[in-house]
Amino acid sequence: MNYKLLDYYWIILDGSRIGFYNLLDAKYELLLKLDNKIIQNIFLALNQPFEFKDFPEKEQLIIRKILKQYHNYFEEITYEKLVEERLKHRRIDDFIETNHHAFSINIQGIKALLKETINNTSYCFITNSNLFNLDLFLGYSTKQINFDSLNLDTVDSVDTTFIVDSQSLTENQLADFEKYCVTHNVIRMYVKEDKESIVIGPTLIGEEFGCLFCGEQSTIHLYHIKGESTFTSLVNSLVFTELLKIGRKVISALIDDNTITKGKYMKISKYNLEAEEYEVNANVTCKLCDCVFN
Repeated sequence: MNYKLLDYYWIILDGSRIGFYNLLDAKYELLLKLDNKIIQNIFLALNQPFEFKDFPEKEQLIIRKILKQYHNYFEEITYEKLVEERLKHRRIDDFIETNHHAFSINIQGIKALLKETINNTSYCFITNSNLFNLDLFLGYSTKQINFDSLNLDTVDSVDTTFIVDSQSLTENQLADFEKYCVTHNVIRMYVKEDKESIVIGPTLIGEEFGCLFCGEQSTIHLYHIKGESTFTSLVNSLVFTELLKIGRKVISALIDDNTITKGKYMKISKYNLEAEEYEVNANVTCKLCDCVFN
């Protein structure tokens, strides 16, 4: 039999107490006084999706009692779902291994934050070409869509993060999209690759840092070199490293901005692989922002 903790809970050790923390309500629903370290560790292990055979027989007996007494916090799942859930948790563990230093909260708190993000965030890749390798992003909720098929009226602007292939969109399409984003507090990351260079970022959050049309630096996405745009594995990998970082709650919890795209973008030359980083700032004379807010 296979089980998982429900999506909106995380089990936390708080001193000598084990707590079932509700991620949606941001509070403990249940606190248990437990001094036994072995049982504490068993509870914490149940944050991960599991099969009974993952545990020694003695621990299996304890787990059966936990599932019986606290059944409202767990659900039985298929083997296929178990594989899917384990992949999500590997994404979380890999992220923490390289990024834990960027947070002021402890590891348990980071894991809870990441679980909420990976379960609740939908990553929408906008492109007019079939350029993104979504197989690389398994474990995340992703979809790829042509701009003309995008119905922004049906989008959950809070829990959707956009990754936009600017090279394949027209200037008018980018302008229409930005008008929506700055007024709906949307998180979006722009990506571009042509025969000369790779541009990763900026990631913009609503009107923070302005819009894509603010300032001369951001307009790099509006300058298109003729020729088909094809994303290399490097571009897909750079996008992958940013996905969890630019989740709405994660990006606000970072005390050390270790992103490569938040309010900035990186341009990489294909000729010598030299990289340059540029900050993006709001421009009070931006025609698009002025049109939207005035």
